[in-house]
Amino acid sequence: MARVTIDLPDDLYRAVKTAGLPVSGICRRALTEALGDPLVGEPRYDASAHDGNDDARYQAGYDLGVRWAREEAGIEELTRVAAWAGQWWRQIAFDPASHSLPTFYCKETGREPPPPGQDYWFEREAFTMGVVEGAAAALREATGF
Repeated sequence: MARVTIDLPDDLYRAVKTAGLPVSGICRRALTEALGDPLVGEPRYDASAHDGNDDARYQAGYDLGVRWAREEAGIEELTRVAAWAGQWWRQIAFDPASHSLPTFYCKETGREPPPPGQDYWFEREAFTMGVVEGAAAALREATGF
């Protein structure tokens, strides 16, 4: 992936940093939408495309987790998801109103988001394990921990 430098006024930079906004993801989405990318709004990952091949499903999930971490996640969200990496879990729930992963996951996989006020439950399987591990790897890469 190419790297680009953008200039921001100092006040805007401080506000963005304080809010923990994912600048790369916001810029990428804005540029994609400005260009009229036909993939905007279309699912990019089909978790069932690799049925029967857990390694491929895990890798597809891992790639999605890395993308979410780089494009959408705030540091607190990312830390919360990464805490599950390497742990045994059956289900993980996140409230889409306060966490960007469920909305990103549903949009990218074409799944139906939960009704307002309800958590989105991630079931433990190869694809979602990959999402968690990919997010954790992106956090380690970004922070060095």
